[in-house]
Amino acid sequence: MEHPSRAVRLWDLLFSVLLFALIAAAVWQAREWDIRASLFPLVVGLPLLGLLGVQAIKAALAYRAATPETTGRFAVADEQAEGLAGRAGITILAWIVGSFGIVWLLGFQLGLPAATAAYLTVEGRERPTILVGVTAGTAVLTLALAELLHMPFPPGVLFQLAGAA
Repeated sequence: MEHPSRAVRLWDLLFSVLLFALIAAAVWQAREWDIRASLFPLVVGLPLLGLLGVQAIKAALAYRAATPETTGRFAVADEQAEGLAGRAGITILAWIVGSFGIVWLLGFQLGLPAATAAYLTVEGRERPTILVGVTAGTAVLTLALAELLHMPFPPGVLFQLAGAA
């Protein structure tokens, strides 16, 4: 597909804006944390906001410049490709939001390995040895950040509601 249709460009624009809003919310929330805990979200989030802003502007300009839906002998193939691209975009967005939700509910130390295991199991369909190895590596990384670098990660919302935090 040489020129994406207006529908594909609209999804690109909506995805860019939604991702910008999600990262902006994370950066905004991190400003209230201790400097050690907020360092990672701010160092990664602020440049990412700039890049996402540029992407959103490019997507908006591309959407505005797009021509109406084309018809002709390639219209069916284009519609099928757009359907696949739309489903892939929705799947990616669902994993981003789902991973964010898992980390928000369980906290960074438990949520990141849980989100990693969920993704590798459902989407990656990885072998159990790879699943356990990568999930364990993620758990060791979060433990090292918390214990060796003394990064105080906030507990998850579930633990706060249960009074265990």
